[in-house]
Amino acid sequence: MSVEGAKQVERLLAARTLAIDALTGQITQLFEDRGVESIVLKGPAVANWLYRGRPIRAYGDSDLLVSPADWEKAQAILEEVGFADDLGPLAHPRMESITSYSWVRGDQNIDLHCSIWGMGAAPTKVWEVLSARTVPMQVGGREVRVLAPAPRALHLGLHAAHHGIEAGKPNADLKLAIAQLPDAVWTEAAEIAVELDATGAFATGLMWSPEGTALAERLGISEERSVEALLSTSPVPMAQGFNELANTPGLKAKLALVAHELFPTPAFMRWWSPLARRGPVGLAAAYVWRPLWFGLRAGPGFMAWRRARRIG
Repeated sequence: MSVEGAKQVERLLAARTLAIDALTGQITQLFEDRGVESIVLKGPAVANWLYRGRPIRAYGDSDLLVSPADWEKAQAILEEVGFADDLGPLAHPRMESITSYSWVRGDQNIDLHCSIWGMGAAPTKVWEVLSARTVPMQVGGREVRVLAPAPRALHLGLHAAHHGIEAGKPNADLKLAIAQLPDAVWTEAAEIAVELDATGAFATGLMWSPEGTALAERLGISEERSVEALLSTSPVPMAQGFNELANTPGLKAKLALVAHELFPTPAFMRWWSPLARRGPVGLAAAYVWRPLWFGLRAGPGFMAWRRARRIG
């Protein structure tokens, strides 16, 4: 790419970033006006912290953490201003998550959270701990709350764990944080991880790199592992599904999960399979194929899950 082409791309990224920041400012103001507290995650909270003097850190959505008590109210507010639930129409249990729930309006995206992936504590506990550890930051023309450095560093480790060793941006963020932040911040992050039952995922994320492994050893958590993190980016289909099944309490709930996986809604099937998008016949054929697809992959998936369990 030419120098001028690179500059053009950078200008486009900068414009996109400013538009997302403006959206963040608008939505957090709207939440505040309606009595919903929110914390801005990632995005500007990382870019304005770790990337000063560096190329633009682009981001594609606005991530907002709210209290579980305000979860439904926050969603209703988004719906009122034209955002649509991006996952609900699929009606698939494993697609729905309070750790990341997408709302869209045209090309705008709000990722709503009332917990963070990798934190095993109850969402009410997550909000209690994290909302007490925030600092102000100017985003989108107004002052918003972002996580203080230690919980922000913890979130970077969890984000890297969630997306795996091959994920470029999460691991780049984490490496910059390891290079820039003193061990005192990481020690506090590790303490918060204990409080929020996130040590295994935090340690797993750190140990994707040599620098992170050395840090995990200094923190005394290098022997910790998260099965969920190890499986979240597993190249073996169904490995994560076996873990979900194992963690689902009760036979009835397990059977319901299996039924949903084998025979999901038509909307989910059209999302999952190009064949299902070819009219009624294609949809019927996709339903026939799905149990066979699971059967062919069940053995390797089960073995991958067992290996991850032994490591974790």
